[in-house]
Amino acid sequence: MNTFFPSKAIYNSYRPVLLKAFSQSGAKFTLPKGALISCDGEVNNYVYLICSGCISHSFVDENGNVRILLLLSTGDVFGEITLLQEDEDKVITTAITPVILKRINKIEFFDILKINPAYTKAIMQLHSTKIRILMAQIKDTAYCNISQRLYNLLLRLAHQHGTSVPSGIRIKYPFTHEDFSQMLGSTRSTITRELSKLEKEGKICKVHRHIIVMHCK
Repeated sequence: MNTFFPSKAIYNSYRPVLLKAFSQSGAKFTLPKGALISCDGEVNNYVYLICSGCISHSFVDENGNVRILLLLSTGDVFGEITLLQEDEDKVITTAITPVILKRINKIEFFDILKINPAYTKAIMQLHSTKIRILMAQIKDTAYCNISQRLYNLLLRLAHQHGTSVPSGIRIKYPFTHEDFSQMLGSTRSTITRELSKLEKEGKICKVHRHIIVMHCK
């Protein structure tokens, strides 16, 4: 496992705290899969709590090529970095699945953090986790071939969005080959080939469109 990446226990510690912290705050709304939540260059005076579902942060180049940077799910918060930096969004945020979100304004967000030091600690753990994920991606890009990068990605997704099953960890969301290609900056055909290779090696298996990372620790 990539040593930059935190243990699954980290998610189990800060996500419930953030769900509790903002349980009575903000306006709740629902968006369908594929909905655009925010765009690069927008001024953002809100943070968003994910009550259910999964979102992506991504870049899009002038040719329309998408590169997914981060995937966040239930209990995660996004938009806080823009508030802290007091500037504009630098990524495009999209619903990967149907999502239920809470939109919390800037003043309310900072007021809630003052109530309990545990809430601030949870935000700090969220930030450090995002940084570690990006560090792991940089390391993989610098030193690993596509097969290693894909397997490391699956390990991270299993820790970040996984449920334990007898054979390993089942990735909760049925990500497509196109999703994986956008996460790794590769092609769909390459991802298909490499997933098949990992399955033959016994490192993963597929059950009803979901990937299980075998014996993931």
